[in-house]
Amino acid sequence: MKARIIFSVFVCSLMSVMSMNAQTKASVGIKLNGNLTNVKLTDMQSDNKFKAGGSVGGFVLINFSEHFALQPELLFNYTETSLRILGEKTKYKYAGVEIPVYALGKYKVGKGHFLQV
Repeated sequence: MKARIIFSVFVCSLMSVMSMNAQTKASVGIKLNGNLTNVKLTDMQSDNKFKAGGSVGGFVLINFSEHFALQPELLFNYTETSLRILGEKTKYKYAGVEIPVYALGKYKVGKGHFLQV
């Protein structure tokens, strides 16, 4: 239910960004990444192993001027690890949502741009 609400907010904000005035240029993109996760429990003796996970989501790059832009993102994350605690094997799964907003400084370098977060 929460994921649907967050996704709805993202879609509504995306539509409002796309309807901005002509002076503000916006572009949309997709982000995919992979990761390896390991959990270390300090209170117990555990044998941990890395497991694969990943993120999928999208972003909107909003150019306010030649030298400044904002980039809000919506990422759905999934990670997993296996634990062996006192001889018993257990899987730890985590799913979550991240909504970072980056402020970007842009500098012209040759024919392209250099972005600084």
